[in-house]
Amino acid sequence: MQKIIFKNIYVLVFFASLTANAQWIRGVVFDQKTQTTLPGATIYQDGTTNVTVSDENGAFSLNTKGLNISVMVRFMGYDTKRIDEPLQYQDKKVQIFLEEQSFFLDEVVVGRQSPFTRRQMLDAFREQFLGTSKSASRCKIKNEEDIILKYDITKKTLTANARQPLQIINNYLEYEINFDLVELVVIYKSIESLEAYFVTNSYFSGYSFYTNLAKNEKANKKRLETFYGSTTHFMRALAYENLEEEKWEIYVNSFKVNPETYFEITDSLHYKKIKLIKKPEKVINLDRNEIFISKPNNIPASSKVESDGVIRKPVYIVPLYRRKEQSLLEFLQPEIYVDSNGNHLPIYGIVFGGSLGALKAGDLLPIDYFQTIKELQNKPKVK
Repeated sequence: MQKIIFKNIYVLVFFASLTANAQWIRGVVFDQKTQTTLPGATIYQDGTTNVTVSDENGAFSLNTKGLNISVMVRFMGYDTKRIDEPLQYQDKKVQIFLEEQSFFLDEVVVGRQSPFTRRQMLDAFREQFLGTSKSASRCKIKNEEDIILKYDITKKTLTANARQPLQIINNYLEYEINFDLVELVVIYKSIESLEAYFVTNSYFSGYSFYTNLAKNEKANKKRLETFYGSTTHFMRALAYENLEEEKWEIYVNSFKVNPETYFEITDSLHYKKIKLIKKPEKVINLDRNEIFISKPNNIPASSKVESDGVIRKPVYIVPLYRRKEQSLLEFLQPEIYVDSNGNHLPIYGIVFGGSLGALKAGDLLPIDYFQTIKELQNKPKVK
């Protein structure tokens, strides 16, 4: 059987409870060394369109809209600062001190001892970071010169980070995305090529905010189409127990299964808690002398041999969207929390392959996008 190449992506987003009322975080941004204020600093909630700028005195006020999503503070030439659980500061005036960035010599020596040119590595970066979808093909990174690329021959690994946040224009979804890339890692099974066929695993992490570039409502249709069939769409449908209504099905060992067989869904404060109550597995009787199917080389799945000669081999959960888009799913943590927008925590608690695993930054929507869907649905139609 053909080996499955498992791919996954991670984007660092942090979220907590939702509340009904608008809540503000206020503060002043300073230079750590000089203790002077920094006017023009960018303050935003990670993964959203919610952003503001500090005034001439370095002061800012940001309406969190009741979302306890991490607030990022950024200024050109300084390290980005993250404020977790910002709602705890709603009655206080926070002081934020930024430190100047430091660059070391080896950060600017691109491709040293690499068998690939910068152009080749940049092409691989675009594919593994943006993706290859219709939306990804319409994306352009305006400041690719800020991308630092390295290839480690011994580890067969391409890594990337950036001196400055990447300025991405998504002409398909009509967003400008400022993405503060922490790390991109692509692991290959061969040093012969950087083609996607040789990729065994890839992931990236970072912080982002979105600017809406849409001039009319045409973008809404494309954004909605992108949301359907996405990771957040699936996780929300699973958490709110409406998979069938949202055109999702779950298969194990090629058989359609009832989600209740494998998942227990409960309310937990402002989240839905998904608990894996049964591990998917294939039971093989040694007496039948069955041949094992090779497992993907980057998922640690060890088979368990029972005393009666029965082998229990872990297998994937297979989500299927509209009966044509097939994905792979494995829970690395037994319990996952999902907010009302479909974002899950911990981020590394689940890995995806197949269609969902292939989605990259070119298909990402703001993490509060589902709220936009509800607003559009409730918007009065113009006659």
